[in-house]
Parts: sequence; C-alpha cells; structure tokens
Amino acid sequence: MPAAFRRYVGIDYSGARTPTDGLKGLRVYIAQTPGELPEEVLPPPGPRKYWSRRGVAFWLADLLQEDIPTIVGIDHSFSFPLRYFEVHQLLPDWYAFLEDFQAHWPTDEEHVYVDFVRDGLIGNGAAREGNPRWRRMAEERCRAKSVFHFDVQGTVAKSTHSGIPWLLYPGTVIRAGATAVVQAYPQVRIFCIIAAVPRIAMTRLRLYARTWRLISVLTCSRVFIRKCAAPIHNFSVPNGCSTV
Repeated sequence: MPAAFRRYVGIDYSGARTPTDGLKGLRVYIAQTPGELPEEVLPPPGPRKYWSRRGVAFWLADLLQEDIPTIVGIDHSFSFPLRYFEVHQLLPDWYAFLEDFQAHWPTDEEHVYVDFVRDGLIGNGAAREGNPRWRRMAEERCRAKSVFHFDVQGTVAKSTHSGIPWLLYPGTVIRAGATAVVQAYPQVRIFCIIAAVPRIAMTRLRLYARTWRLISVLTCSRVFIRKCAAPIHNFSVPNGCSTV
C-alpha cells in the first residue's frame, strides 16, 4: 500500500513560560520523504536559540500551505473529555470548543503563562475547569493521565492548555486527502513516542500513517467515530479507511 503522506512532522511540545519565549523543551522534527530519517528543524536565525510556541505555529501554518501530503504529530491533547462538554453545557462541536476555550484560556496572548490563567490573573479559566478524573476514550484506553492533571510528572496538562488555542490559526485545519494534524501520544504501541524519542516517533508515524492506524485505538464503527467521537476526541477517519 502506498504511503498516505509524503512528509512527516513530529513536534515535542512544551507548555512552559509564555508563547513568545524560546523553550528548550519545544523541538521540531521532519522527514521530507517516507524513507528518510527525520532531522531536527531549528528555528529561523534570530535572538532566540530555541523555538517559541508562536514561532512553531507560524512555521507550521506556512508549511501546510504547500501542496505536499503531510501528517503532523503533536504531543498535546486537541480536545477534552465528554464530561467537560456536559458540565459546561457545550455543544460537541470541535471548532466551537476551540473558540470557547481560547476565550477563557487566552494562553496564545503575549506575556501569558498557563499559571496566570489558573491563578485568575487573566482570562476566566475558573469557568472552564475540569476534573483530573475526567479522561477521553483514548486516554482511558492508553491509561494516560487526564488533560486536567496538572503539576505531576508525565502530564500533558500545561502543554494542552497552552497548545489548544494555536489550533485556531490558519493552516492547522485538516485538508482532506492532503494534510492531517494529529495528537501523537507518548503511550502504548498505537501512538507515537515523540516526547521521549522523537526519531523513533517519526518512524512510527510513517508506519501507522500508511494504513491510517493512528486512529485504530477505537474498536467502534466509522459512523460512531464521525458522528460522536470526532468532535470531542479528535479522531478523523478518511473515506475508505477502516478501524481494527
């Protein structure tokens, strides 16, 4: 089976500091062809040695304008558990969720730390809080920590709360048959280990992208994924593809 994508990007994300700070823990890797080993992408020449979240968002938006089928794996969650939507009386609409979240957690704005919102210094995070016991289906299956589980080792809570607003920016929307931006979770064989070993993660992205197995953590039908799971749990199943 031919590869579904011709370019593979892995982003080791970081929720530290502010959107414009260079972050040592924020790394970008790319493989330009299916058989090529991934190489680290350094930020453009300038005063900062490391990528900032804003810099990565703008770089990725430009990259995805190119007519090259690309899959991008980012190690933070793209949405929240169903219980979050129920408690806050939100419709299961992913784009509406992104806009609502950014309005309450403006972590893409200048000089904003995630902890500033948590402490009530900016935004209105208290109106959109979650419970550390709430988990998405993918997290339950992978035995991963909740996106609301802050201040513990191995959590993606800060990365998620700082990364979700950037998904609203032009260029990060999935283009059918050409580009997919997915969560690459650092747990279990089905997902990719970007945070710990980016090069290995890229190899696995290629492996699973060929058969679209990145979404095979679910064992339900495509209809359920499209109508119920996709808006909340970020799964996208192209036409003609199947789950296990």
